Amino acid sequence: LFPDSIQLTILKQKQGDRLGVAVLRHNIGHILLERGRLKAAKTQLEKACNSLKEQGEASHLIQFLGNLALADIYLGNYRAASKHLEQADPRLREIENSELLFWLVSVKGKLWLDSANPQAAHSIMGPMKEKLPVGSPLSREHFFFIIRLYQAEMELGIADEESHQILSKLITDKTDLLLHSELLITLAWYQ
Repeated sequence: LFPDSIQLTILKQKQGDRLGVAVLRHNIGHILLERGRLKAAKTQLEKACNSLKEQGEASHLIQFLGNLALADIYLGNYRAASKHLEQADPRLREIENSELLFWLVSVKGKLWLDSANPQAAHSIMGPMKEKLPVGSPLSREHFFFIIRLYQAEMELGIADEESHQILSKLITDKTDLLLHSELLITLAWYQ
């Protein structure tokens, strides 16, 4: 599937670059996740997480565990997804990255939404809405948070027109495949 990436992974392994190997495996897993190849994605993401746990790289590991949780959510493995998110939580205190925090909370929100519990999703995401950056461009991680918060609000019947307009504007602004498909699904589902 990715011959250059596989060769680069083997080279980095030979060089002893464990972080490089983990990042490559994560990137392959992320691409597979975006393309819907969930089991293959999960395998790569698990390998990335396992090699990173030994090194204690907090920010990378949080991202890797979050993507592994997403793969499990898409596969319907909610308990496994919850465990991955629980492993990521204590590491969040080690770093100060608000984008990563918003993204991880959005993954937790997705877990609750897919588990048919929009109230729980809203209870963890709603209070953070006020912490979204104002006056500066929002990141991809912020957009995922906004999408999932809107989904929870729609499920609870409390979404407002402003949220809908923000999502409609994002459709034209972002080209990221996974983000774009999440936006389209959200807007179509809640029309």
